[in-house]
Amino acid sequence: NAATSFVKSLLERCSERDAEVVRRVIGRDLRMGASEGSAEKVWPGLVPKFAVMLATSYSDKALAKIKYPAYAQLKADGSRTQVIVDLDQKTATFWTRKGNEVFLSKTKADEMLALFPENWSGTWVVDGEIVAIDANGVVDRATGNGIYNKAIKESISEAEEALLNFQVWDLIKYEEWQSGKGTMSYKDRLFNLNRLNHGKFTTVIETHTVYSLAEA
Repeated sequence: NAATSFVKSLLERCSERDAEVVRRVIGRDLRMGASEGSAEKVWPGLVPKFAVMLATSYSDKALAKIKYPAYAQLKADGSRTQVIVDLDQKTATFWTRKGNEVFLSKTKADEMLALFPENWSGTWVVDGEIVAIDANGVVDRATGNGIYNKAIKESISEAEEALLNFQVWDLIKYEEWQSGKGTMSYKDRLFNLNRLNHGKFTTVIETHTVYSLAEA
Protein backbone atom coordinates (compact mmCIF):
# COMPACT_ATOMS: atom_id res chain seq x y z
CA ASN A 1 0.00 0.00 0.00
CA ALA A 2 0.92 3.68 -0.09
CA ALA A 3 2.41 3.76 3.43
CA THR A 4 4.67 0.77 2.77
CA SER A 5 5.83 2.25 -0.54
CA PHE A 6 6.60 5.57 1.16
CA VAL A 7 8.71 3.95 3.89
CA LYS A 8 10.56 1.84 1.29
CA SER A 9 11.31 4.96 -0.77
CA LEU A 10 12.45 6.86 2.34
CA LEU A 11 14.81 4.10 3.45
CA GLU A 12 16.34 3.88 -0.03
CA ARG A 13 17.24 7.59 0.15
CA CYS A 14 18.69 7.43 3.69
CA SER A 15 22.22 6.71 4.76
CA GLU A 16 22.73 3.44 6.60
CA ARG A 17 22.80 5.23 9.97
CA ASP A 18 19.69 7.29 9.24
CA ALA A 19 17.86 4.19 8.01
CA GLU A 20 18.61 2.50 11.33
CA VAL A 21 17.07 5.46 13.19
CA VAL A 22 13.94 5.24 11.01
CA ARG A 23 13.73 1.51 11.68
CA ARG A 24 13.90 2.08 15.43
CA VAL A 25 11.26 4.81 15.30
CA ILE A 26 8.90 2.50 13.41
CA GLY A 27 9.61 -0.25 15.93
CA ARG A 28 8.87 2.17 18.79
CA ASP A 29 12.19 1.40 20.47
CA LEU A 30 15.07 3.86 19.94
CA ARG A 31 17.37 1.68 22.09
CA MET A 32 18.95 4.78 23.63
CA GLY A 33 18.43 4.19 27.34
CA ALA A 34 15.43 6.55 27.50
CA SER A 35 11.68 6.05 27.44
CA GLU A 36 8.43 7.93 26.95
CA GLY A 37 8.53 8.65 30.68
CA SER A 38 11.90 10.38 30.31
CA ALA A 39 10.57 12.71 27.62
CA GLU A 40 7.39 13.36 29.59
CA LYS A 41 9.43 14.54 32.58
CA VAL A 42 11.31 17.07 30.44
CA TRP A 43 8.41 18.16 28.22
CA PRO A 44 5.10 17.48 30.04
CA GLY A 45 2.30 16.72 27.59
CA LEU A 46 4.68 15.88 24.72
CA VAL A 47 3.69 12.22 24.59
CA PRO A 48 -0.03 11.77 23.85
CA LYS A 49 -1.77 9.31 26.13
CA PHE A 50 -4.32 6.86 24.76
CA ALA A 51 -6.42 5.81 27.73
CA VAL A 52 -9.68 3.85 27.75
CA MET A 53 -12.15 3.26 30.56
CA LEU A 54 -12.12 -0.33 31.79
CA ALA A 55 -14.54 -2.33 33.90
CA THR A 56 -13.83 -2.73 37.62
CA SER A 57 -12.97 -6.22 38.82
CA TYR A 58 -15.79 -8.08 40.56
CA SER A 59 -15.83 -7.57 44.32
CA ASP A 60 -18.31 -6.94 47.12
CA LYS A 61 -16.86 -3.45 47.50
CA ALA A 62 -17.48 -2.65 43.82
CA LEU A 63 -21.02 -4.08 43.95
CA ALA A 64 -21.84 -1.88 46.93
CA LYS A 65 -21.16 1.24 44.86
CA ILE A 66 -23.80 0.42 42.23
CA LYS A 67 -26.87 2.66 42.42
CA TYR A 68 -30.07 1.18 41.01
CA PRO A 69 -31.64 1.34 38.55
CA ALA A 70 -28.49 0.55 36.58
CA TYR A 71 -27.50 -0.70 33.15
CA ALA A 72 -26.48 -4.32 32.62
CA GLN A 73 -24.70 -4.96 29.33
CA LEU A 74 -23.46 -8.00 27.48
CA LYS A 75 -19.73 -8.67 27.91
CA ALA A 76 -18.45 -8.64 24.33
CA ASP A 77 -15.68 -11.19 23.75
CA GLY A 78 -13.67 -9.34 21.15
CA SER A 79 -11.01 -6.65 20.71
CA ARG A 80 -11.50 -3.24 22.32
CA THR A 81 -11.63 -0.58 19.65
CA GLN A 82 -12.23 3.15 19.53
CA VAL A 83 -13.05 4.90 16.27
CA ILE A 84 -12.32 8.61 15.92
CA VAL A 85 -14.84 10.04 13.47
CA ASP A 86 -14.18 13.54 12.14
CA LEU A 87 -17.40 14.62 10.46
CA ASP A 88 -15.91 17.86 9.16
CA GLN A 89 -12.89 16.25 7.49
CA LYS A 90 -14.87 13.11 6.57
CA THR A 91 -12.39 10.69 8.13
CA ALA A 92 -12.71 7.71 10.46
CA THR A 93 -9.71 5.98 12.03
CA PHE A 94 -9.70 2.80 14.11
CA TRP A 95 -7.51 2.35 17.21
CA THR A 96 -6.75 -0.40 19.71
CA ARG A 97 -6.88 0.24 23.46
CA LYS A 98 -3.08 0.59 23.37
CA GLY A 99 -3.17 3.29 20.70
CA ASN A 100 -2.19 1.17 17.69
CA GLU A 101 -4.01 1.93 14.46
CA VAL A 102 -6.26 -0.77 13.00
CA PHE A 103 -6.14 -0.69 9.21
CA LEU A 104 -9.59 -1.44 7.90
CA SER A 105 -10.83 -0.59 4.42
CA LYS A 106 -12.29 2.72 3.25
CA THR A 107 -15.62 0.90 3.12
CA LYS A 108 -15.55 0.45 6.90
CA ALA A 109 -14.51 4.08 7.41
CA ASP A 110 -17.39 5.19 5.18
CA GLU A 111 -19.79 3.04 7.21
CA MET A 112 -18.67 4.82 10.38
CA LEU A 113 -19.23 8.21 8.76
CA ALA A 114 -22.67 7.11 7.54
CA LEU A 115 -23.70 6.41 11.13
CA PHE A 116 -24.15 10.09 11.83
CA PRO A 117 -27.11 12.24 10.75
CA GLU A 118 -26.27 14.90 8.16
CA ASN A 119 -26.83 17.77 10.60
CA TRP A 120 -24.16 16.52 13.04
CA SER A 121 -20.67 18.04 13.03
CA GLY A 122 -17.40 17.92 14.95
CA THR A 123 -15.33 14.92 16.00
CA TRP A 124 -16.70 11.96 17.93
CA VAL A 125 -15.29 8.78 19.47
CA VAL A 126 -17.27 5.55 19.14
CA ASP A 127 -16.22 2.99 21.75
CA GLY A 128 -16.80 -0.76 21.76
CA GLU A 129 -15.34 -4.12 20.75
CA ILE A 130 -14.88 -5.69 17.35
CA VAL A 131 -15.86 -9.35 17.10
CA ALA A 132 -15.89 -11.75 14.16
CA ILE A 133 -19.21 -13.38 13.26
CA ASP A 134 -19.64 -16.24 10.81
CA ALA A 135 -22.67 -18.35 9.85
CA ASN A 136 -22.56 -20.05 13.26
CA GLY A 137 -22.42 -16.85 15.31
CA VAL A 138 -19.57 -15.11 17.12
CA VAL A 139 -16.34 -17.03 16.52
CA ASP A 140 -14.07 -18.01 19.40
CA ARG A 141 -11.87 -15.30 20.86
CA ALA A 142 -8.59 -16.73 19.56
CA THR A 143 -9.85 -16.88 15.96
CA GLY A 144 -11.49 -13.46 16.18
CA ASN A 145 -8.40 -11.82 17.65
CA GLY A 146 -6.29 -13.46 14.94
CA ILE A 147 -8.40 -11.77 12.26
CA TYR A 148 -8.26 -8.46 14.16
CA ASN A 149 -4.46 -8.65 14.46
CA LYS A 150 -4.25 -9.07 10.70
CA ALA A 151 -5.97 -5.69 10.38
CA ILE A 152 -3.32 -4.16 12.65
CA LYS A 153 -0.60 -5.71 10.46
CA GLU A 154 -2.42 -4.65 7.25
CA SER A 155 -2.76 -8.23 6.06
CA ILE A 156 -6.49 -8.79 6.53
CA SER A 157 -8.37 -10.12 3.51
CA GLU A 158 -11.65 -8.75 2.18
CA ALA A 159 -13.43 -11.96 3.22
CA GLU A 160 -12.02 -11.75 6.75
CA GLU A 161 -12.95 -8.09 7.11
CA ALA A 162 -16.52 -8.93 6.06
CA LEU A 163 -16.82 -11.07 9.24
CA LEU A 164 -16.14 -8.13 11.56
CA ASN A 165 -18.88 -6.54 13.63
CA PHE A 166 -18.34 -3.49 15.84
CA GLN A 167 -20.38 -3.90 19.03
CA VAL A 168 -20.59 -0.40 20.46
CA TRP A 169 -21.55 0.95 23.88
CA ASP A 170 -20.48 4.59 24.04
CA LEU A 171 -20.40 7.80 22.00
CA ILE A 172 -18.17 10.59 23.29
CA LYS A 173 -17.28 14.06 22.05
CA TYR A 174 -13.61 14.01 21.03
CA GLU A 175 -12.64 16.93 23.27
CA GLU A 176 -14.19 15.24 26.31
CA TRP A 177 -12.57 11.93 25.42
CA GLN A 178 -9.20 13.68 25.29
CA SER A 179 -9.65 15.43 28.63
CA GLY A 180 -11.18 12.39 30.34
CA LYS A 181 -14.01 14.54 31.65
CA GLY A 182 -17.53 14.55 30.21
CA THR A 183 -20.56 16.79 30.66
CA MET A 184 -23.14 14.32 29.36
CA SER A 185 -24.54 11.45 31.43
CA TYR A 186 -24.14 7.91 30.15
CA LYS A 187 -27.93 7.71 29.81
CA ASP A 188 -27.83 10.56 27.29
CA ARG A 189 -24.75 9.20 25.50
CA LEU A 190 -26.42 5.80 25.11
CA PHE A 191 -29.58 7.51 23.84
CA ASN A 192 -27.52 9.34 21.19
CA LEU A 193 -25.72 6.12 20.28
CA ASN A 194 -29.04 4.43 19.59
CA ARG A 195 -30.11 7.35 17.39
CA LEU A 196 -27.30 6.66 14.89
CA ASN A 197 -27.88 4.96 11.55
CA HIS A 198 -26.54 1.50 12.39
CA GLY A 199 -26.00 -0.86 9.47
CA LYS A 200 -24.36 -4.28 9.08
CA PHE A 201 -21.03 -3.27 10.61
CA THR A 202 -22.16 -1.71 13.90
CA THR A 203 -24.44 -3.04 16.62
CA VAL A 204 -25.34 -1.37 19.92
CA ILE A 205 -24.39 -3.76 22.70
CA GLU A 206 -27.29 -5.61 24.34
CA THR A 207 -28.38 -3.41 27.24
CA HIS A 208 -30.99 -3.85 29.99
CA THR A 209 -32.12 -1.63 32.85
CA VAL A 210 -31.98 -3.59 36.12
CA TYR A 211 -33.24 -2.76 39.58
CA SER A 212 -31.18 -5.23 41.60
CA LEU A 213 -28.12 -7.46 41.42
CA ALA A 214 -30.41 -10.48 41.03
CA GLU A 215 -31.91 -8.99 37.85
CA ALA A 216 -28.45 -8.35 36.41
